[in-house]
Amino acid sequence: MQSFQYRRRVADQTAPVLPLSKDEGMPANGIPKPNTGERSLMAHKFNVGQNVELEPNTLRSAVLGPYEIRHLIPASDRDPRDPYYRIKSVAEKYERVAPESELTLSEAAFV
Repeated sequence: MQSFQYRRRVADQTAPVLPLSKDEGMPANGIPKPNTGERSLMAHKFNVGQNVELEPNTLRSAVLGPYEIRHLIPASDRDPRDPYYRIKSVAEKYERVAPESELTLSEAAFV
């Protein structure tokens, strides 16, 4: 049986501390700092309870008419500037998930 020795990495305490840029909270060298759990999500355009219209799409069969925003979903890593919503139409039995880019504010009252 072999025994393995692990070396502990010690941070170089003589390394310079880089200033943070004002706009992004990143070091000036452009290397992002590790995720500290801070909220970095983009704000949602619509709120729970608002009525929206779902943009027609040939690849998706969807009922025309207003949908109610049921739940706010954070943006994906794939497109962090386009948050998602869980929406529901009275004409359908199930909820859908749609990105903000495919929704517009509805003028019709939700029945």
